[in-house]
Amino acid sequence: MTKRRQGFLLVACLLLLSVMMVMGLGLMSSRASRYEAAALTAQSARARALAWAGLEATRIKLCKDLDFPPPHTEGSLPFQFTEQVMDLDGSTRLGSYTITIDSSWKHIPYQVLRVSSLGTLGPSEGLRNPQVKIVAELDLSPRLRSDASLVNPNYFQWIVWSEEGSD
Repeated sequence: MTKRRQGFLLVACLLLLSVMMVMGLGLMSSRASRYEAAALTAQSARARALAWAGLEATRIKLCKDLDFPPPHTEGSLPFQFTEQVMDLDGSTRLGSYTITIDSSWKHIPYQVLRVSSLGTLGPSEGLRNPQVKIVAELDLSPRLRSDASLVNPNYFQWIVWSEEGSD
């Protein structure tokens, strides 16, 4: 082989190697973005579960406490509270849910309570925590018969809900 031919093979090998390296980096970056998207999907599902936990905690509080939420006065803001969710041993904060209760439709003829629950994953400090907001309506009308049996099968159940957004 001549020196000229050896130089050509060296240049060809370097070009082939650089093309393969660029393709490998492209494949690695696409995999990294897929892993990140999968992690965000899992975090969004956990935040959605926190929002549903807030709705169910509110429904149970309403079933057990006749004075919950405090009486609504004209012109006042909706009742709002936040609860932290800890793991089973109480050492790690998993997230929180913020409940907002609008009781302006609570009285006859509607007897509906509008509840929104914002589930936030992770600790409050930090960069950006995934959030999911669910808005639901709770049926409050028992509609009793004369023999005191319930006519309404949806009494104290969620009748309408929607997810308004997620981060």
